Amino acid sequence: MWEKLRSYLTGRGFPEVNLHRDGMMLFYAPEGKSAKAVWVIGNTESEPDREQYGRYLATIRNIFEKQGFVEVDVLTLFVTDRIDRCREIGEGSQYWIVDERYGRLVVYEDQPGDYLGIRSVVENNLHFGGQSRNAEGAQVDLSNNNLRAESRVQPILRSDRVQVADNRGERYMAEVSKRQTMARAQRRSKLPDCFITILLIAVNLIIFLFTDLFGFRDSWFRFGEMSWADAVNNGEFYRALTCMFLHSDIGHISGNMVALFLFGNLLEKDMSKVRYTILYLVSGIGSSFLAAAYYQYVEGYDVLSIGASGAIFGLMGAFVVMVLARPEYRANLGPRLVMFFAYLVYTSVRAGAEINVAVHVSGFLVGMGMYLILAFDTPKRARDWRKKQE
Repeated sequence: MWEKLRSYLTGRGFPEVNLHRDGMMLFYAPEGKSAKAVWVIGNTESEPDREQYGRYLATIRNIFEKQGFVEVDVLTLFVTDRIDRCREIGEGSQYWIVDERYGRLVVYEDQPGDYLGIRSVVENNLHFGGQSRNAEGAQVDLSNNNLRAESRVQPILRSDRVQVADNRGERYMAEVSKRQTMARAQRRSKLPDCFITILLIAVNLIIFLFTDLFGFRDSWFRFGEMSWADAVNNGEFYRALTCMFLHSDIGHISGNMVALFLFGNLLEKDMSKVRYTILYLVSGIGSSFLAAAYYQYVEGYDVLSIGASGAIFGLMGAFVVMVLARPEYRANLGPRLVMFFAYLVYTSVRAGAEINVAVHVSGFLVGMGMYLILAFDTPKRARDWRKKQE
């Protein structure tokens, strides 16, 4: 496996860097001012402890940076039979583990699914002797000189001794510790990505069943519907929240819940559960008050309103801002754009006499503003994405 991997990487044009250490190999692929490296640690005697691992990685990065590379990406490939120890050593960095005992490649869910296209090659050569196998699983002779001749990039030469500049090792270990903390937090969280969205849909459906099927409709509507006189003049401010979970009929709740799932699912993954919950509630509550104030002081009469439309239009407003600010979300927008306009048409058709259009407009505007406030790192994310594309 060791020599097969070396033959494959050099044959594909990945130069090898001599680390002057037994049981370690380092290959890289230059891409302009960036470099992607594969660091192979091959036997139990050369497996470092966590502190040494951090120093080695910092040294490897230093080697490439001295050669003018601005971005350096390193994947560590442990070839070992001590899975747990290597997982502990590599946690917080990019790594795969080749399990020599059972002949398998171990790639954990928080690690890259592929790297330089070598995953299939590694997996195809774990169980077969004799001829090596390429990415498609076909047998090939990687010792062929024609393959080796593909490399046209001069390898990086390093001196026998390389010192890590400044406190690079300490900074790297601090970053590793930060990533470990984040990884542990992710493992502790058992909630699905769209948990809050599913919870909101479930609450709305349960309340609808009670109001529509079990005879609580009149009493619950009198208690929870929104109006300026009840909420402001009588001090029953809770109505701005309770009205969001009341719906008049099956068509009303069906359209709202489908839109909630399509837009809420995407926004919850992007914003985190806490920020997404704040966006939903503030959009719903804010639109309830703004719409009630509009009808009270502009139209001159009080309006009773129910429904989650204000909050959902807030999600749609946030969705528009997100798409404009986040280039990576502009691909594969077809289904959501269709739903976006379909929901607008649906609410317009229903807007004959009973639909509160003011709550839709105000919810949309509140959602746009709240996304700009809550997703305050959006410009940075956009810059990072554009840099990655370049």
